[in-house]
Amino acid sequence: MKGVNTAVTLGLATALALAAALLPPAPGLAADEVIEVTQDRVYREGVFLVVDALVENHTGASIDGVEATVVFLDFFDALVRAEHTVLSPVTLAPGQTASLRVAVPYSDAVRKLEYRFTWRQQGVQLQSSVRRDTRS
Repeated sequence: MKGVNTAVTLGLATALALAAALLPPAPGLAADEVIEVTQDRVYREGVFLVVDALVENHTGASIDGVEATVVFLDFFDALVRAEHTVLSPVTLAPGQTASLRVAVPYSDAVRKLEYRFTWRQQGVQLQSSVRRDTRS
């Protein structure tokens, strides 16, 4: 009987995690409107590729636990590397701006970035993404 309870608990936890991942980013807003990358700079610093970015909260409410994964992609959208970071400050009021920085080993293959944001708003975990080219 103990095995059945464990299976039911794990199944429920998996279902809840899946449901949270499928939630829309915020009521009334498109996914690309909730957190906007207002400025970013991608540059080589010695053997590193550095990404500095400013992001702004457009959710209309205070958000906390704001984190980002910066995904580095090649010309064909294949994954080159991904790096996780926490924004500073980690809690944002509506319209407030935060910064992020990641540094990874330099690669000529990198052509695009995808910023994947996660945050909590009113006890719900939400996410959105923004894609950018690194070269003009």
